Amino acid sequence: MDDKRAHAFKSCWSLGEVCEYCGESANGYLSRCCVCNYFCHTKCVNFVNVPCEERKRMHGDSKVTNKASCMSASSDISHEEGRHIFHRHHFTRPAYCNVCREFVFGVGKQGYLCNVCNLVVHDKCLQYVEGNGCKRTVAPPNELFHHHWIEGNLSVRGDFGSVCILCNSKCGSNAALVDYRCCWCRKAIHTVCKDFYTETCDFGILQKLIVPPTMISIDTAGNATCNTTKDMSPLIVFVNKKSGGQQGKPVLATFRRLLNPRQVFDLSRRGPNPGLDFVQHAPQFRVLVCGGDGTVGWVLEALRKRKMTPEVTTLPLGTGNDLARTLGWGGGYGGESILTWLLNIDRAESVKVDRWGLFASPLPVEDSEPVDVYTAISTGILTDDSPRGSVKSSLVAGYAPGGPSTMAAAEAPAAAAITSPAPAEPTDSAAATTPASATAASTEYAPEGTKQEARNAVMYCEPDETSEEELPFQEEDEKSADEVDSALLSAVLAFGSGTKVVNVINNYFSIGIDAAIALDFHLKRESNPGAFKSRVGNKLWYVKFGANAFFEKLPGLKHCISVEVDGRLLDLPDCKGVIFLNLPSCYGGKNLWGSGDADRGFTPLKMDDGAMEILYIKSAFDLTQINANAGLPGKLAQGRSITVTFLTNTPLPCQVDGEPYLQDPCVLHITHLQQAKMIARHVV
Repeated sequence: MDDKRAHAFKSCWSLGEVCEYCGESANGYLSRCCVCNYFCHTKCVNFVNVPCEERKRMHGDSKVTNKASCMSASSDISHEEGRHIFHRHHFTRPAYCNVCREFVFGVGKQGYLCNVCNLVVHDKCLQYVEGNGCKRTVAPPNELFHHHWIEGNLSVRGDFGSVCILCNSKCGSNAALVDYRCCWCRKAIHTVCKDFYTETCDFGILQKLIVPPTMISIDTAGNATCNTTKDMSPLIVFVNKKSGGQQGKPVLATFRRLLNPRQVFDLSRRGPNPGLDFVQHAPQFRVLVCGGDGTVGWVLEALRKRKMTPEVTTLPLGTGNDLARTLGWGGGYGGESILTWLLNIDRAESVKVDRWGLFASPLPVEDSEPVDVYTAISTGILTDDSPRGSVKSSLVAGYAPGGPSTMAAAEAPAAAAITSPAPAEPTDSAAATTPASATAASTEYAPEGTKQEARNAVMYCEPDETSEEELPFQEEDEKSADEVDSALLSAVLAFGSGTKVVNVINNYFSIGIDAAIALDFHLKRESNPGAFKSRVGNKLWYVKFGANAFFEKLPGLKHCISVEVDGRLLDLPDCKGVIFLNLPSCYGGKNLWGSGDADRGFTPLKMDDGAMEILYIKSAFDLTQINANAGLPGKLAQGRSITVTFLTNTPLPCQVDGEPYLQDPCVLHITHLQQAKMIARHVV
């Protein structure tokens, strides 16, 4: 070997070491390089064929002056190609620094781990890491793609088999930085076998889901585009880091290690649009949404607006996760193997799920003076036995449990924000599972309806999400009249002048006591977001606000609304809440409809039958029984076209898929919008 590239070996005494050349244990006198810490048996020194300069290049040839030059400060993958994304990490298994090759020891977060390639370094060694040594995410189209080997720490990289692909012997069994694993195909190989292995990387067991770097192109503006072929169906991953128990950050890092980082998108950055731009030229693809059901609804709506029809599935990070329960993915992610989850997606079946449009049109103008329902009940003017529509009731924000105290809250800025149409990210509420946060329909209607007004109505609402740590991403609505969604436009025109789009329903829509409890929860979370960071804690808050409902005298909905199903006016019983149900799972796993009722002509609920089920809740006690699985709400009807007319001149608490808001007086229309393609492990 050239003297300039030779190791500077020095004899030293050591116990429990492993020869880096032959992989055998070594005790006693060893030879260690003073420059790069390469060590081996004294008898193996003459056979070492790894130059010292090459090892210095692999593990930090030159010292950089700033840690930021070798790592990305943000979790966004739009960093420079090949740059590591390090984060402080607590190692639960023995780990060795890829720079100095020493054991990473300490208490707590002992060192740094790259989110993309799993390179391990000490804090003191971070400045020596090669700046562009992370795995490549883009490559020339005709290039043979080679393995990206990372040395040692095979046990740190999760639950993958560690058998050498060349000799079929176990890898990484010695306590040292030995052997290699490819961070694309996850295959392992011995140090001594690596020089004899010449095959290219085939991306391993996830090859059907990974977007190969050779099929990604970058334009002059730096935007990446997927150019897969017709026989490929890669997976695009969207992660909402704010959902439920704040599990999104580690999930985001895991997907970037297993897949191509350019096919994994953080929704808190720029929403779903960058991901959809990435696959706009792909013949077919699949979508995985990591978040609550509200996040799923947000992505489904973005896909519908672009007229994209891929199969969509979910990894449930929310609190209720009713859509995920219905599709057989469980009620919440509990730290299971992401690799197993990805393999299950590849084996799952395709199903369809109904989605419904919620529209609001103005009430007919009347001259009668509004009467406050609380005042009417307390003075005896109105009772629960009064005929429907006997007075024009006023159900202000005080409808929510908390009565008069919540009335004052209705005038507060927080409540005003709820009735504002400004978009925000879904927060995936506790008892509710599909937050695509609805905004109240405006009562300021144009006197004359035109086609352009209808187009403006379609562009009225964007899918919402709220962010606790960052400013919410807001999409700029620059659509021309010709680009407006034709399905929503036809519905707006059908319902007459002044009709507005309120939201899209994936799971359920409700009016009354359950929405009032959710509204109290929402206001409390907005005022103190730090107290709502766990799935269990969120449910306990719901229990607290639900208990308050027992001490409030709330008016019956039969005095406040009328419901028409397929042209037939329903005779509402004395009830405090009405639910319009689309999925068999609601309120965090409750099957509210049951198995149907053949005697009354009610069929079992199906998520793809083009019909909605209407139920009612009599009281707060009935709601408690439902949440305790000790009772079911009453069945009212099944239908395909639903109209809800307000008999009050003041707002009512409502919720769409668990996100509460105050709905101004109007006529609400619920109509079938589309059927989304979903991926189900097994259908509930």
